[in-house]
Amino acid sequence: MKNVFSILIVLHFLFSLKCYPQENRKRTSIDDFVILKNSKIYYHQQGYGDIPIVFVSGLGEDHYTWQTVQDSVSAFALTLSYDRSGLGKSEYNGEKKDLLSITHELNELISLTKLAKRFIIVGHSLGCQIVKQYAMLYPKNIKAIIFIDPGYNEDILKASVSD
Repeated sequence: MKNVFSILIVLHFLFSLKCYPQENRKRTSIDDFVILKNSKIYYHQQGYGDIPIVFVSGLGEDHYTWQTVQDSVSAFALTLSYDRSGLGKSEYNGEKKDLLSITHELNELISLTKLAKRFIIVGHSLGCQIVKQYAMLYPKNIKAIIFIDPGYNEDILKASVSD
């Protein structure tokens, strides 16, 4: 099911954004680190295009979660995936891990990689919560949001559904 959903996302981008590969543009691929607070944070940037797409992984997942989708989408868009502090190739040196801190970490990464403003941001699972927080704090940076398996707020669900 996840593969089918990934294909639908790619098709949506192709047809709604009209971003088709251009023969004279070469896809780039960057694997690098930025220093945020005291830790090295890993990111993978791939592709080209005017509207970047940022991928935010779920709980305990790193940038590899997005590899298949990122490889496909980078044919027509600049993409960025990363490992939050303490995950994958990124270091963890005692940084706070609450939602606000993780969201600020994402914003600092985006700023340091000089990603164009007004990007599409895609979240999976816990990544959706980070994306929601990011959208509330930095709404002018976002062109579109895509949630994959976002979960729910249990308190709101309990208040909405009777036993």
